[in-house]
Amino acid sequence: MIELGLRGWPVAPATIRTPEANAAMSGLLVSPSQTGHVETDDDVVVEATPEFDFLSVEYRALFDRAAATAFQSPVWLDGLYGRLVPAAAARPLIVTLRERRSRRLVVVLPLVVRRHLGLRVARFADLGVSDYCAAVVDPAFAPFVSTRAVTARVRAALHGVDLVLVSKVPDAALATFGLLGDILASAMPVHAHFLDPGGSRAAWRTRTHGKCRGSTLDGKRRKLARQGRLETRMLSDGERITAAIEAVGAFRRERFQARRIVDLLAQPAYAAFYREIGGKTPPARAYVMSLGDRTIAAGFGIVVGGAFHLLLSGFDTGFRNESVGLLLIEDIVLDCLRRGERGIDLTIGDQPYKAQFGSAASDLWAVCLGIGHIGRIAAALLAREGWARRTAQFLAHRRPL
Repeated sequence: MIELGLRGWPVAPATIRTPEANAAMSGLLVSPSQTGHVETDDDVVVEATPEFDFLSVEYRALFDRAAATAFQSPVWLDGLYGRLVPAAAARPLIVTLRERRSRRLVVVLPLVVRRHLGLRVARFADLGVSDYCAAVVDPAFAPFVSTRAVTARVRAALHGVDLVLVSKVPDAALATFGLLGDILASAMPVHAHFLDPGGSRAAWRTRTHGKCRGSTLDGKRRKLARQGRLETRMLSDGERITAAIEAVGAFRRERFQARRIVDLLAQPAYAAFYREIGGKTPPARAYVMSLGDRTIAAGFGIVVGGAFHLLLSGFDTGFRNESVGLLLIEDIVLDCLRRGERGIDLTIGDQPYKAQFGSAASDLWAVCLGIGHIGRIAAALLAREGWARRTAQFLAHRRPL
């Protein structure tokens, strides 16, 4: 059960003791055969370190077991800490929990620390590119994640931090942040969107578009086809993916400037980050829509957990009236359906087209923890000022929601 904290913020309690209660809270199923060597919360060792090998065998194994998101995958975090953290002048802080006897890795919480208004603030390793933030927790350890002994050790490991702030936490991952103790959590006024195409191409199109919208999109395709050959190609090799990302950047530049939105892709470190992700596993894919010899729309994403995550997209504004952005997304959905993938993650943001394509919206949360007297005062002030709402507003000016 979630209790109410300051100014109506729900507090995830750190006193839940039973495995059943913790498992229900986290949405993770636990059986005696899964628990390994973890029998009590005293069997865990907590460490905070500035370095961690996210490409290691042990982290890959933990990620495969955990219910984390694509944005905590080994390649993603390795690139983020290697490329973006140094460029942001942030201090890495990775909290790990291990079984005491076996040293088996059971939790990873990737953070970065910066100073703000004199406070040492730890944020999730996000830096604007990760649409979801989740602690990476072994399902077998879920019953122990919010016990007093564990939260006390985690807070001790964070002794050099005044405030912990994490936004964009999915519903299913909120309970894992109970490892921080008595957190303040607030629902964000923005949602995640997952599209489960299900069934055949014709069935999905009829179910989501209906006769009217489907006919409208078909009419736009016919109009474009009269100007030349209209084609959408899927690209999977690194060089072509890089070219597609550059095309997205070019398309976004003019549109973002007109809306006074800061496009992270225009910054060299971020562009390099996406190029590196595009050349590595998990499988990256790009889609390019062309009209004759002219590229008129492009998108880029990665496949994790059997789902395609659309990360970047852009289109030639000269073809705005032809809805080429919508046509590209429809082609992406249909290609993923043909491949038998379990769905398409349209990620954060409540743009109308996501509902039009039949996506299901889910809540995102902002989490705050004050450590020490000053940190608790700062957390209370943030709660009063509506930190989740302000964070969402900030994100809207960093990338289009």
